[in-house]
Amino acid sequence: GGKGGKANVRKYPTISNVMDEFYKLHAPAAADENHPGNVMKVSETTFRKEIKRAGFKFVKGRGHTAIICRDDVAADRMEFLRQLSNLTKEKRKIFWTDETWR
Repeated sequence: GGKGGKANVRKYPTISNVMDEFYKLHAPAAADENHPGNVMKVSETTFRKEIKRAGFKFVKGRGHTAIICRDDVAADRMEFLRQLSNLTKEKRKIFWTDETWR
């Protein structure tokens, strides 16, 4: 945006923005039988706790608090992707389970 036009507003990953996008993503889709379905709405405090538990942290910016991935979680993700890439190159079979480890 320039003068007289609509300002170009940057959307930071704040709790309210992330919650809005999360609930939009998981909104019921009547025509889509493959949709993950409805998700129970929770308070901002509960959502914040779950975001932290998932490996994110909050940093204060100019007039906002943004959500970013913790360094140790990002490092673990990179190691996982390296291992996955190597296994794929070796044409190894990969079996996915529903469990997480740490």
